[in-house]
Amino acid sequence: MRKNLLLNFSILLLVVGFGLHNPVFAAGSSSDDINKAGEFIDQAIDFASKGNLSDSEKGYDQFNKTWREIEEGIKEDSATAYRDIESNMGKVVYALTIKNQEQVIQALQDLKSVSEKFVSGGYPKEKGFKKEDITLGEFILLLQETKAEVNEHNQSEALKGIKKANSSWLSVEGAVVAQSASVYSDSERDLVTIQAMLAANPPNYKEANQTINTMVKYLTPLANKSQYTYWDAAMILIREGLEALLVVIALMSFVKKSADGKGIGWIWTGVLAGLGVSVILAIIVKFVISSGAFGNNNALIAGWTGVFAAVMLLYMSYWLFSRISLIGISIFVKKAKQL
Repeated sequence: MRKNLLLNFSILLLVVGFGLHNPVFAAGSSSDDINKAGEFIDQAIDFASKGNLSDSEKGYDQFNKTWREIEEGIKEDSATAYRDIESNMGKVVYALTIKNQEQVIQALQDLKSVSEKFVSGGYPKEKGFKKEDITLGEFILLLQETKAEVNEHNQSEALKGIKKANSSWLSVEGAVVAQSASVYSDSERDLVTIQAMLAANPPNYKEANQTINTMVKYLTPLANKSQYTYWDAAMILIREGLEALLVVIALMSFVKKSADGKGIGWIWTGVLAGLGVSVILAIIVKFVISSGAFGNNNALIAGWTGVFAAVMLLYMSYWLFSRISLIGISIFVKKAKQL
């Protein structure tokens, strides 16, 4: 019993430890985070001013990497600041893509300005984003509608479409990051880049069209996989519940067949402890660990979960078979005494 509780507690520590290890949790205040990340913008501007766009891009990549670790905090503090920073990041990516030194410097300076505005408290405090009731498939339709406007060279409507897609993205990003961290990262980059392409003077319709096509191509397989209903969730609960019930029944049967029948209380204590740990883990997953943290560590989480599940099942199997052997030996000894 104590070993089972120890295993459950170990899993809890693993999840909490993962959360604390992840940069999302280790970061300080949002202002401090973006202020430190701004050092990479300064480096990128310095390199771009010297005409070294290659190293400037590396400096920006460092900022982008840091941004992915701290963006949740900025998003929670100010939705407007988050949008402005992401929008200007798209302009930087686009400027680096076309390798225009003047545009690169201007885009980086604009990004620095909005970052400093956030640090100085120039943005209103807002409670994140209001999520929409939209599926990933419907989000892809938004992209296709925007593409139609791009093909018509209708700049104003195309910009409205991509801005709407950017806003709706926050409602579907969880379905994407849960399946592929790389697709999530590419989507975040491409959305703001498309907006920068369409806002350019003149608009780059050709590249915007190609980028939208690319997004649709890599998001469509995930949309086909993300059709997850309440019935699917219910089936998991039924299946896992039946498995747990079989284990409890096996333990109860063993205890009742034993000489003194003691141990039933311990079994129910274990059941309640398991339910309690499950509730705690659910709260941690829902309210503490961000979807980004999960998406960026899918392989790690899946691997360790599999290891713990295997260890627990092996231990349970060993325990049951060892008790069966003991019962057989006990019966053999009793028969031997009667002879």
